Amino acid sequence: MKKLLLPIFILCFLLSNSQSFDCGTSTVMDVDGNLYHTVKIGSQCWLKENMKTTRYSDGQPAGKPKIIGSNFQESINMVGKLQIIVHLSKEEKLKINIYDIAGRTVSHSDVFCNAGNSLIDLSIGPMGLYIIQIRCKSTESNFKVMGSDQNNIEVGLLQNSPTTLKYQSDTIVLSHNSKYCFDYDNDPANSEKYGKLYTSLSALNVDSSLYGQPVKGICPNNWHVATDYDWVQLEITAGMDSNEAMYGFYHYRGIISNKLKSSDPGYWYFNDGTDDFGFSARGSGAYNEGSYGWSFMDLTQRCTWWTYRPDGLMIRQFTIFDAGVWRSYSSPESAYSVRCIKNE
Repeated sequence: MKKLLLPIFILCFLLSNSQSFDCGTSTVMDVDGNLYHTVKIGSQCWLKENMKTTRYSDGQPAGKPKIIGSNFQESINMVGKLQIIVHLSKEEKLKINIYDIAGRTVSHSDVFCNAGNSLIDLSIGPMGLYIIQIRCKSTESNFKVMGSDQNNIEVGLLQNSPTTLKYQSDTIVLSHNSKYCFDYDNDPANSEKYGKLYTSLSALNVDSSLYGQPVKGICPNNWHVATDYDWVQLEITAGMDSNEAMYGFYHYRGIISNKLKSSDPGYWYFNDGTDDFGFSARGSGAYNEGSYGWSFMDLTQRCTWWTYRPDGLMIRQFTIFDAGVWRSYSSPESAYSVRCIKNE
């Protein structure tokens, strides 16, 4: 009879431990060891911080920690020169962004290429190390090039199927749906403070055909990336009109975002958050396309989160310029924050 005491004790311990979670008091740890606080808002239990991990809960990588210039091809050419052939199935606009080694934008150009082969010819200076990023809707290629002693950057385009390259460089093709996670401005301290920025595939880890169910994605066990309906419930609890919350799209809805922003100084440019519910949103910025090409933008000025519903990928967004909450569908190319909610 005594031999049964130890197994019974272990069973009782495991049962009591599994029932010990108390939303608002308990914390949650991801697979990388990052600790998150929890908050109960209405009937929901949310994490109070944006996700910071680079791995899924099974230990698999959530994509490459992308740093401008880290995924490049060494160019095989003369100093200050880069030539590549781009083959397109239809006419497209190419964006050519040039960064210094620290990731700062040096130059940007738009080039319209016909279907077929086009030769892009770049002369790059002054001296230094540059990252050349060439993007269109279907592909992305990155190169590392040494600048010459010239004083500017020149971009040339030759079409009608060029057959030879004077300065040879091979291309790398990357998918816009690749899994990447970013530290804002390539600075890990920003991820510690605001959370990482994830491409949609990195955040959700599923094809869009599976958006109809709660998607665990980058979240810890027993948690999932907040759905559109999860956000609607939160917005109604925070005071948004239910019709506006459920049916409003493509505008800033309600006047509740300040109630959900962190009230701690330094996380928002205007420090106007009151954090009435403990959601503690921080102005984590984004990595997406602006007037000067793809770059990090709007730290302390906005926070954008990935969300989804059965008919597609979506976002929620707070900014310093409006007291409402933006809700819209989204394309997958950008990198945004992720907030997790506990499974019911």
